[in-house]
Amino acid sequence: MPSEVETSVLRFHNSLKVVEDMVKPLLEQPLTSKTSKLDPESRAKVNLCCAYTVNTLFYRMFIKC
Repeated sequence: MPSEVETSVLRFHNSLKVVEDMVKPLLEQPLTSKTSKLDPESRAKVNLCCAYTVNTLFYRMFIKC
C-alpha cells in the first residue's frame, strides 16, 4: 500500500475513533428514549441531524478516501 494511502487511512481511522467516542452516549440507548419528550418539530430536527451525520460520514469514508 502506498504510504500516502496508508497515512490517509490511519488519519481517517483516528478521526472515526474520535467521532465514535463523541456519539457513544447517544448510541447506548435507543434514540426514541431520548427524543420521546420532544415536540414533533424538535424530533424531526434531531432525525434530520442524524441523517445528515450518517450521510456525511458515508461520503467522507467512501467518496473522499
